Amino acid sequence: MLKIILDTDIGDDIDDFLTIGLILKKQLNLVGVTTVYREANARASIVKNFFEYVGCSNIPVYAGYSKPISEKSRALGKLNYGTGVNTEIEYNQPEEAVDFIIDCAKRYGKELTLLAIGAQTNIAKAYQKAPEVMSGIGKLVIMGAAFFIHNDEWNIACDPMAAKIVSESNMPITYVSWDVTKLISIGNDNNEYICEITD
Repeated sequence: MLKIILDTDIGDDIDDFLTIGLILKKQLNLVGVTTVYREANARASIVKNFFEYVGCSNIPVYAGYSKPISEKSRALGKLNYGTGVNTEIEYNQPEEAVDFIIDCAKRYGKELTLLAIGAQTNIAKAYQKAPEVMSGIGKLVIMGAAFFIHNDEWNIACDPMAAKIVSESNMPITYVSWDVTKLISIGNDNNEYICEITD
């Protein structure tokens, strides 16, 4: 049975919340969430608070790396996570998020799909630490890059070195690039949410 780890930079925009919502709505087997980039602990708090609110507090949440591997990346700045989020909880050291990914790769092998929808720092660190184990997963799906238009895509620009490590790895990668995602719009038609893809 398919197992999913979501690696996310939740907290900047609504798209990562939508991803988690769709995973839970479809009752997919989400075995854990790791957070990445710029105040990863605060991002983990956001996920943890959300899971408690929707009754899914049994799903593990790990705060991964806040600082990118790259010397040059997007400015880190402060995360604007609004109010009502408990960001004082210290979940773990970032290496524990990497070890969680590796442990799941060992346990589930081809059944594991990694969904990376932020900077690829955690994924790159996991591959550097256990390349053979990480190469044995079922699939790594990356929301990032731009292949058909010239664009400084955010998830790549946040940690270009991590993206390079991952792209040159032996992991089975599927990219869903920015130029593809921008063709999709979600709206509301008679109280039913619809998804449209334009040419």
